[in-house]
Order: sequence, then C-alpha cells, then structure tokens
Amino acid sequence: WRLVVPRSFVPRITVVGGSRTTTTTRSVSSFHHSQNNNPNHPLGFHYPRMGHLPFLFALATVATFTNRPIMTLAESTATTTAGGPGSEEGKNGTTGRGVQRLLLLPQDIYYDTKVQEALQSIRDTKRVDYDDNQNNSNNKESTKAVTTVPPILASSGTTSMATLTLIGYKGGALDAQINQDRAFCLEGFFPTSSSSTSSDTTPNKLVGVFDGHAKYGERVSQYAVEEIAPRLEHKLRVAMGMKPESSSSSTDDDDEPTTATTDTANPQEYALEDDGIVAALSETFVELDRTAPAHMGGGCTATVVLHYQNKLYIANAGDSQSFVVVYRSKSQQVEILYQTREDKPSLPDERARVEAAGGVVYIPMRAGGTSRVLYEDPVTGHQSGLAMSRSIGDWDAGKLGVIPDPLVEVVDVEKVLEERLGSTSSSSWGSSSSTDDNENDDIHIFAVSATDGMMDYVDSSTIAVTLAESLFGPDGTHPLTACEKLITLAANGWQRAKQGRYRDDIAIAVSKIREPPVSRSAEAAASSPSDDEL
Repeated sequence: WRLVVPRSFVPRITVVGGSRTTTTTRSVSSFHHSQNNNPNHPLGFHYPRMGHLPFLFALATVATFTNRPIMTLAESTATTTAGGPGSEEGKNGTTGRGVQRLLLLPQDIYYDTKVQEALQSIRDTKRVDYDDNQNNSNNKESTKAVTTVPPILASSGTTSMATLTLIGYKGGALDAQINQDRAFCLEGFFPTSSSSTSSDTTPNKLVGVFDGHAKYGERVSQYAVEEIAPRLEHKLRVAMGMKPESSSSSTDDDDEPTTATTDTANPQEYALEDDGIVAALSETFVELDRTAPAHMGGGCTATVVLHYQNKLYIANAGDSQSFVVVYRSKSQQVEILYQTREDKPSLPDERARVEAAGGVVYIPMRAGGTSRVLYEDPVTGHQSGLAMSRSIGDWDAGKLGVIPDPLVEVVDVEKVLEERLGSTSSSSWGSSSSTDDNENDDIHIFAVSATDGMMDYVDSSTIAVTLAESLFGPDGTHPLTACEKLITLAANGWQRAKQGRYRDDIAIAVSKIREPPVSRSAEAAASSPSDDEL
C-alpha cells in the first residue's frame, strides 16, 4: 500500500464570510504503512483488554472498570432522522421519495462490553463476506455474502460507512468521565430523486464529527449533531425555491429545524449553484452557533462532508478535520485529494481577526505548543484559553473574534475522474452499468471526518491507507474494524505521550463516496461458474 500526494498539490481553502483566501501545501512523495506490531494478533496491533490496558490509564484510586463512563451521546439506535433524533420523516428506511435513508451513530469501542465483544468477533472476517443489506446495490465485490455484522453494530457501521468513538480520560474518577465527541454518517440526505429509475443512483450523504470542549461542551456537540442535517436541508430547499417543510411547532422563525417534508417534488428540478450550497452550509454553522442553548457554556468544533449529486462540499470550523481520499485499485495508490486545515489562532488571518475584535492570542514559546485565544471564563472568573479560532458556541470567546463561519471547499468528482481517466469517465458517475470504457476506471473515493483526539496521534496518511484497504481492498476487513484499529492506534499514542494522565475523546466517521462501474470483462468473470460449480 502506497500513499502519494503530488508535490504540486495545493489545496485551496475558501474562506466563506471572511476577507481572505489562504492556501496550504502538503508534499509527501510516498508512505510506507507501519503500526505498533503485535505478531500474536491478526491485525498486528494492541487491542484493549480487561486486565491488560496498554493505552488506558492504570490508577489505583479509580473505581473498577465495570463502572461505565458517562456517555451523554444516545447509544446508536434506529430512531434516526433526516438529520438527527426528533424528526418523524427521516427514520431509517425508505423516504417518501423512495430513497433509502440510513443514519449511523458511534458506539464506544471499549466501555460497552457487548460492543467490544461484537467488534472482536468480526476482526478476522473479510469485508466482502458481509451482507449488511444497507443500500449496497453498487457493491459488486461479492455475490456470496456469508454473514452479517452482529445486530449491536448494525447501527454504527455497514460495508460502506462506519463511525466509532472512545471516551477520553481527563482526570478524576473513571465513572465521572464524559465523552464530548459526536459523530454521524447519514446516507439518503436530501434525496435528489423521487424515482428509482433516475440516472443518479448514488444517494447523497452527510458525514461529520463535532468535538465538544469546556464545561457543557458535550451538550453543544449533541445539539449540533442533532440539528445540522434538518437545518441544512431546510436551507437547501429554501434556496432552491422549493416548498418549505412543515415544523413540529408553529412558528415563522427560520431558526426552527425541519421535521417533515410537505413537498414531494424532485429537487433535481430545481437549480442550485455551488455558491448556494456553500452559503447554505455556512449559514447552517452560524445558525447552530446562534441557536444552541445560550445558558450553557462550552462549545464544539464542526467538520462535515456533504456529498450532493456529483460534488463534495467540505465545511470546517475548529481543529477537527475532514479529508477526501482517492484510491486506485490497480496501482493500490492512495491520494489525499483535499484536507481541511486546523483553525488555529496562530494563523495570520485568524490572529488578525481576533486582535481586531479586541482579543488576545497567546503564542507559546516552545515549538509545537498550542496557540490560544484568551478570554475570561464567566463561571470561574479565571482566564481561559480556546485552542481554536472558529467554533460553535464559546460565546464569551466569540466576543473576541472567534467565529462559527466555516471554511468551505467544493470538490467536483466528475472533474477528478476526467483528470485521471480522460473524457470517457464523465458518463460513469453514479452508474453501475458495464461498458468498455470502464476497463480503465479503477477510481474509488471516500471521505473521512475525525476529531483531534484521533488526528493528534495518527496522521492522515495512515488513516487514508487503513481505510482504503478496508473499504476497497480484496482482503480488507469490515470498516468498523478499521475504525477500531485507528482509534486504538490513537489511544496508544496518547498513552505513550501522557503516561495515562490524560487522553482526549476520539471519534471518526468514514463513508464511501464513489466506486467505479463494473467493466464488461469483470462482469463476465463474475458470472462464469467457478470450478466448484462445474
């Protein structure tokens, strides 16, 4: 497995609602996959074990490990919606437009014993041997599915999407810990077709993570994960001139989230340019900041990837990150197509805005330290420092130049295909039909969102290679296993660095975006009888 980021690669970061456009450059010529090897384990790394905790803390004063940390995130359930809990129209299943809808929420890889056992049971099984019956009509890898994931994991992962988390440790009793990270994967977001015969057979998706911080940060991140999709869908419909959805409460306030759809028209009949979708994303972030419960403190990051028709819209505020990855199955090459930046106060444009608003940016003397926006905590009266320049919530820091406006980037998937395959690729988007033109099409695309608990100790190249192998490799494991592996690698990193004194919450969400159509030769090979059948 090899990761290549072209030396000329310069991701363009568009500042929405800002005055400047900034650029960052990654220059990585190759990547050799390495990990904390454990020859006694089939995946070659350390999993958590009761009584043997290489990456967890070992404190004699802590209660027994049967005490489960507080998980304010509702356990992954089937009571899901178009954007989060609370809506009636979007529960898992088929929408009014005949489009399959599925919402996945993360579960803790360690502190839920049943989840831990279920994850252990699937580690040795290849992805192609699973049939999750979750809208995998484009998956032609295996016609002989032999198993399904344990039911307890079905609400957190399929063979095309997955999300998991691990609660951190911030000191004190184990059962007093609170996981402030939130994540989700939503397939069937804002359906673009009311007909099963539509040429666009790829469901729209929305994937993201929210990292809460400070007191009550988990409430802000919970609010964000529940509200972002219905509010974004509402804004998209309004921008397209479609009939607004009805609301669960009678109000004329545009801040009300949507709960049901009253217009069954096909959104494809309504034109909306990139600027309109970018504006809807930006306005949704700002609205989440404005409408989150104001009597609470704390805040959260927000990073999401919207797959809408044949484009990706990546919006980010804070130091969580999202990135888009291209995998070429013939060469086994992995390319990070785009990655969001971390919104740090030390960045020149961010620092200028904060200082113009009267804020003070702390720049550490030592290399690798974290810059912060200094503000007075209204609860304690003490000076606090926010380690990011954009976030949802953090209202006291917001008075000093911290804003919720995201940086939004647009990736045109058709252009990505054309640049890599030539002009013959444009007709292959979202189509599973077999043609001679598909012989050279080996382009797979997926999107990842992760909190800094992951990104601080696992680099994006390791994440990209691990997930590419899982999602598309012939011997890849289930995506849930890949996510568990990455979370464990991050937790091991925290353990080595902090010696059990501290570990941040960790969350990751991943989703397939595009798979190549099946070529005629591959289709013929798949339909030929095997030796066992002759």
